[in-house]
Amino acid sequence: MECNQALLEQFQIAGRYIDISELKRGHIHDTYVSRWNQGNLEASYVHQKLNRNVFADVPGVMGNVERVLAHLDSYKEKLNEVGDERRVRLIYAANGAPFFQAPDGTCWRTYEFVPRTTSFLICDDAKLAFDAARACGYFQKSLCELRAEDFTIVIPHFTDMEKRYEALQTAIEADVVNRVGHVEQELRSLMAHADSFGLVNRAIENHEIPERVTHNDLKYNNVLFDKISKRAICVVDLDTCMSGSILYDYGDLLRTTATRAAEDEQDLSQVLVDLEYLAALTSGYLEPLASVLTSKERDLLPIMPAFVTRMIGVRFLTDYIQGDKYFKTHYPDHNLVRARSQFKLADEFKMYEEQIYKLLGAF
Repeated sequence: MECNQALLEQFQIAGRYIDISELKRGHIHDTYVSRWNQGNLEASYVHQKLNRNVFADVPGVMGNVERVLAHLDSYKEKLNEVGDERRVRLIYAANGAPFFQAPDGTCWRTYEFVPRTTSFLICDDAKLAFDAARACGYFQKSLCELRAEDFTIVIPHFTDMEKRYEALQTAIEADVVNRVGHVEQELRSLMAHADSFGLVNRAIENHEIPERVTHNDLKYNNVLFDKISKRAICVVDLDTCMSGSILYDYGDLLRTTATRAAEDEQDLSQVLVDLEYLAALTSGYLEPLASVLTSKERDLLPIMPAFVTRMIGVRFLTDYIQGDKYFKTHYPDHNLVRARSQFKLADEFKMYEEQIYKLLGAF
């Protein structure tokens, strides 16, 4: 089903429809923004066709989202440094469900467009990095009050490096589009790190670190900033909120923010870690969270930027070998370019682990 006025009328939106346009962001869902006249005001809404190849259990996804949003509505502490209460709000379907399933089987959902906000793909200011990380820290601290067992696992083993590596091996064996021959160097490089892939899993299994409700996709572009003040307001894209580890979210936040290079930078000489950003992100994230971290989480935190970045590289490489089934691509080798960029960035992060240890000493 197309995203048009007839579809939007399936949601509880007041006012007169004006228009709709596609919002070209994100790797997973198809996203649109509509405008509505509501008396003397104009309101905007975000509509998404959920990618069921990625999220097969739509009720499970939306149940998790509802649970997080309800908790944030009742949360007594602040969620950002400025006390701003703007955040994601779900618009229910006419039948009261959190999503609408069209006759063709496609599933759609609607959110209020968070007013007067913007997001950025690449960080160009250490102050923004600090503020984004602090908002992420406040968000994660709020989630620590929730029970992980109450959440549906919407993507099994989503942050499990061992399972990701197993999936890569399966893709290599199948080689369905004859691409393995193009990535032999990348595969040899990964083999050198394979012994460390189970490190976090063992810590969880041995109850050395807790499983918590976490975001699990905590990227810089999932933080909304006020358009004028550029202060971080809220965290968005809650589809993967489920059982996980704070460690992964810290690593992913640095992966997407502590470099000025794009995720798909082709010139690997430009893929570098910015030490000022790394320090700002670590300090911002830990300011709200330091009191809830266990000693083992502190011990493992410095290795996580390299660990998570390499894991994301494995995911891109797996998708490339499988014929680009998961991530949206814009040219034939896009996922391979992404993988190479992430592997280079992971190597860069390895050189800064001692600096992260030193930063932890301030908390």
